[in-house]
Amino acid sequence: MAVGIHPRSIPIEGTKKVLGHIRALFGNKQVSALGEVGLETDSNEGEKILVQQMRIANEYAAPIIIHTPRSNKPKIFNKLLLVIESEKIDPGRVIMDHLTPDLVPKARSAGVVAGLMVQPGKPTPQDVADILSKNGPEGIVVNSDLGNTPSDPLALPKVAHHLDWAGFGVKEIELVTCSNIRTLLPP
Repeated sequence: MAVGIHPRSIPIEGTKKVLGHIRALFGNKQVSALGEVGLETDSNEGEKILVQQMRIANEYAAPIIIHTPRSNKPKIFNKLLLVIESEKIDPGRVIMDHLTPDLVPKARSAGVVAGLMVQPGKPTPQDVADILSKNGPEGIVVNSDLGNTPSDPLALPKVAHHLDWAGFGVKEIELVTCSNIRTLLPP
């Protein structure tokens, strides 16, 4: 299970208390990853809270699931990479989620896992097939979102089926729907 303060849900007050609870959950081994955290805007307050959470994750060598926003994505993506570097986070423990096709090769060259969220209004199974055709399956994870926006709980099986139909092999499909994320998460 992952825990974290989502950048669109930063509490107006009590952030220090929430961070204390996050630290306690890691200390009691009740969670195994930090996330979804990240930046929604370029605000100093958001970055400060992100850094505090990353430091907790670093103490426990925990994987980090990072949100990238819909707006201003390339600029925020680059800023997130700078924060990862400045906080000495092992990029191999990071998944940058909600990426657009143009950011996938940049994420992979930075050493982070590229997350592709498939849900209504986001990349489609065909988009995933196009991205994999161009970039290969290594370092890419396909996921879905069962949050407070329209979603499809069958998104991953639909992607797997579409990739099979499009001629991808079983190994490639397993990498992006299962195996790549397993290398990021502790056993």
